[in-house]
Amino acid sequence: MRNSHVRSVRVALAVFLAKLRLALSNRILAVLFHLDNKRVVSHIISQVRKALMKEFVPYHLNLQHINRQTAIEEHQTAIATILYTNKPNQLCVDGYILRALGPFFSDYKNNDASILKHSLYKNEQDIINWLHKDNVLIVDRGFRDVIPTIKHFGYEAVMPSSLNRREQLSTEEANYTRLITKVRWIIESVNGQIKQWKYFSQTIQNSSLRFISNYLDITCALINAFRPRPVSDIHAGSELAYRMLEKFNEQTNIQVRLSQIAKERSDWKKYDAQMCLFPELSQDDVRSLCCGSYQVKQAMSYIQEHLTPSPLYDDEFEFIVELSSYNDDLVRARFSSRHSNNKNYIAVIQYDNKNTEQPINGWYCTCTSGRRDVGCCVHVAALLWHLGVRRAEIELNTHPLSASEIYSEIIDSVQFSDVEATDDEETSSDDEV
Repeated sequence: MRNSHVRSVRVALAVFLAKLRLALSNRILAVLFHLDNKRVVSHIISQVRKALMKEFVPYHLNLQHINRQTAIEEHQTAIATILYTNKPNQLCVDGYILRALGPFFSDYKNNDASILKHSLYKNEQDIINWLHKDNVLIVDRGFRDVIPTIKHFGYEAVMPSSLNRREQLSTEEANYTRLITKVRWIIESVNGQIKQWKYFSQTIQNSSLRFISNYLDITCALINAFRPRPVSDIHAGSELAYRMLEKFNEQTNIQVRLSQIAKERSDWKKYDAQMCLFPELSQDDVRSLCCGSYQVKQAMSYIQEHLTPSPLYDDEFEFIVELSSYNDDLVRARFSSRHSNNKNYIAVIQYDNKNTEQPINGWYCTCTSGRRDVGCCVHVAALLWHLGVRRAEIELNTHPLSASEIYSEIIDSVQFSDVEATDDEETSSDDEV
C-alpha cells in the first residue's frame, strides 16, 4: 500500500482495525476519520485486507509460517510436556494460534467433531505431514465422536471424563480430567481474546461473508504478533506438574472416609464460621492446594452467595458451616448449585491444627468433580479461602453498583415459581476447570 490524496497508510490501517475491534459502521468511520463517505471507507477496508493477507498473515499464521521444531521449542509449555509425555509432542499450548479454519455452517451437523474430521480427511494445510504419529490431541467432550478418527490417523486423544448418567466422577476420572483441563484452559483463553474483536460478535452482512475468513485470519495473526501469550513463561510450572502427577498416582483412603462422613445427617451442627478453629492459610497455600488460580477466582462469588443475614444484628451476614460432635478435625458447608435451584453440594475438609507445614489433610465434595485430590473443586476452594485466608471475616462491597447492593433492590419470586429446575451436569459443571 501507498499513501494517497485521500488517506495515508497509517489512517487506512487505523480504519481497518477500528472496524474489526469496535465493529463501527462505515458511516461512523467516515465521520471519525474525516473521509468523504462510507464508500471510501469500504474501499479502504478492502485495500488493507488484501495487503495484510499478502504481506502480514503468511508470516504470523497457518502451518506454513512455522515449522514443527520451532513450535515445540518456543510454544510448548513444561506443564503439558510433563503431564502427558516424557517428550514435547503437544504443540502450542502457550496460546500461540497455528491456524484458523472456516467459516463453517452453524448447524448441528457442523459441530466440533465434524470440523476436525474435515480437517484430517481433507488434509487442510498439509496437517497430516505436520503432525507426527503418537502426537497427543487435547480435546473437550464436544469432540467425543471424532476420537476413533483421531486414533485411526495414529494420534492419541485425551478428553475429560463423562458422567454417563452418574451423579459424580470417580476419583481417578476426576483427577484425569483435572490434568486435561490444566493444559486445555489455554484454548478458552485464546477464544476470549478473539471475542474481544467485536466485529465477530455482530450480525455480518451477506456481502461481507466472502471475506470473513480473511478477517479471522488477520485477527489471529495480529494476536500472534502483538498480544502477550496467556502463558508468559513456557518453562515455568515444572514443580506443579510433578506434584500433580504425584497426587494422581497416590493411593489414599481419606476420600473414602470423607465421602461417608459428608453424607451423614447426624452429629453435625450449624455454626457461624468464626466459631471454627481452622488453621491459617496464605493465598499461595490455597492456590497450591487448588493446583491453579481458577478455582480461587471463582470462590469469591461462591462465598458471597453462601452468606446469610445474621439473626442477631441487622445489616450483618454470617457464613454458616457445620461442625461434627465426634470429629473435631472436620468442617463442612453446603453450597447451592448454579445449575439447579433444588440441589446443594456438601464440601467437607479435614485439617490438623498441630501440623503447621501441611495443615490440610484432605477434602471431599458431593459435586461432579468433588472426589478429586489433584487440586480441589471450587466449593472446597471457597471453604479453604474463607476459613483459612479470610479467617471467616466477611468483606462486603459497599459500592453502590456492587452485586450485593443491586440485589437488595430486586425482588426474587423464585419461591412461587412453578418451573422445575433442570440439572444438566453432563455438559456444565459447577467446577469445570
